[in-house]
Amino acid sequence: MKTGHGLATVGCILCAIASVATGASAVDDSSLARQPEQLSVLIITGSNNHEWKSTTKELRQACEQSGRFVVDVTLTPETITADSIAKYDVLVSNWNSFGKGDPRWGKTAEKAVEEFVRKGKGLAAFHAGSSSLHDWVAFQGILGGAWAKGTGHGPRSSFTVTFPIEHPITAGIKGFETSDELWYNLGNLHPLDSRKVLATAYCEKTKKQEAVALCTEYGKGRGFLLVLGHDAKALQNAGTRELLLHGIEWAATGAVCVNNDKIKSGEKIQ
Repeated sequence: MKTGHGLATVGCILCAIASVATGASAVDDSSLARQPEQLSVLIITGSNNHEWKSTTKELRQACEQSGRFVVDVTLTPETITADSIAKYDVLVSNWNSFGKGDPRWGKTAEKAVEEFVRKGKGLAAFHAGSSSLHDWVAFQGILGGAWAKGTGHGPRSSFTVTFPIEHPITAGIKGFETSDELWYNLGNLHPLDSRKVLATAYCEKTKKQEAVALCTEYGKGRGFLLVLGHDAKALQNAGTRELLLHGIEWAATGAVCVNNDKIKSGEKIQ
């Protein structure tokens, strides 16, 4: 098993956690609280066949507690425009439409997201956050994986996550055990040549290593998918949280300098 090595960007300075606003508007705007060294994240949610309210809360707390990110949330991805997302460094999908058909976000929103990434920013997702919009070629290509025909999972179980390659996202993270859903036969509907599998776990059903984290490059930007994170409890696992935050930062910037100790210290987020 290989684990990552230190590749943090020289001069990266972590700031104190920004105080962010909460509200019921389509975009919860905390941009005024952003510090120069922090990255701005927009979580896209509001529909999911999982507990999106609690997982969004958990992700937001983890991002803010790391000191590296400030976070806004939108519940209406169909209202996204190029102007509305211009201030962000990375978009994170905790959205799907399971049980509601496969509705698209509309030409304006989809073009805005594609150009956002193509021009140098990032798109990330976790668990089922990539498992809709199957006909949106760019979205599926950037994220590199989704629930598709032949994909499945057994009951929640404990398994060990390992790292088959070295990459900035996995740098400083050791193999870890977690209790979560382990998906098998992850779909790759619109493959990009840049797709890399960063983390795997052994599946008893398929008798092989299954992908649990991967990344891509798209134009000047980047994509990241973590298949873990079925619920808030799963996101509280220190290794899962560390891997997710590294992936979000890499998608935003192409480098990782988030402080691992701060992430680990937040294992029990109140």
